[in-house]
Amino acid sequence: MTIISSFRLLAIAAAIALATGSVSVQARQTTGFASFRVFNPSQGTNPYSCLVERSGAVMNNCPFDVTLVFGLMSDNVGVHSITVQSYWGSSASFSCTPYAYAGTGQGMQGNAGTFYQTFYNITSTSTINPSVNVAAAGDSIQLICWGVPPGAGIYTINWSP
Repeated sequence: MTIISSFRLLAIAAAIALATGSVSVQARQTTGFASFRVFNPSQGTNPYSCLVERSGAVMNNCPFDVTLVFGLMSDNVGVHSITVQSYWGSSASFSCTPYAYAGTGQGMQGNAGTFYQTFYNITSTSTINPSVNVAAAGDSIQLICWGVPPGAGIYTINWSP
């Protein structure tokens, strides 16, 4: 079999897999710094001047709590699991809640997860696993991490599309 025939066979197999829906959907992921926005940044001091990047994490280097917002793409209807990994070395507690928005004024709050960190090991992280039910195709998911205190932050977010 020639190399060109092998590529054609592979292309045909891929087309069949796509047409039959047998291709598995891969989880999505992002780093905290690559995807954050500040919730209500117009109130008080501008937190964008003191939120910093640490190895991909968005870390609160402000002298006050900051609420961070992350937009997550959704491809499918149903429950979407989310894994949020905290910035290592923080002993702070804060919670993250996902929301699904239909764009019609309707929305659904998901199950929140709260970081309860009691360690001080610079190499350790903590994870939480909130989830949200997306009711209709095209709905958006937003993850809000409420009141992230100084020294704390978000390292990575993984979710099922």
